[in-house]
Amino acid sequence: MNISLEKTTFKWRHSLLLVPVLIFGLQACSSDDDADLSSELYDSASSTLASLRSDLDSLPLGDLTDVERDGILYMREEEKLARDVYLHLYDVWQLRVFDNISVSE
Repeated sequence: MNISLEKTTFKWRHSLLLVPVLIFGLQACSSDDDADLSSELYDSASSTLASLRSDLDSLPLGDLTDVERDGILYMREEEKLARDVYLHLYDVWQLRVFDNISVSE
């Protein structure tokens, strides 16, 4: 019986020693590197956006063909239908995910 108690005490001591190590490790993971990464991502997105804007500005302007116009109108109607479906699903099941999706449609 004494050996069992020693094993249990040993496990608890190691568990208690592990907690500060985990806290220290997690604290080390949340350094200011996140701010640097965020800045890098912002810079990358800005340069990509500028490049995209430049490419779009170089395209010739013109009128839409009937096929293009009909395609855009079809997509718009499809988005309206999807919104209505998700609103109905939200009304039926009251799941927030359906309401969130309906807002994006």
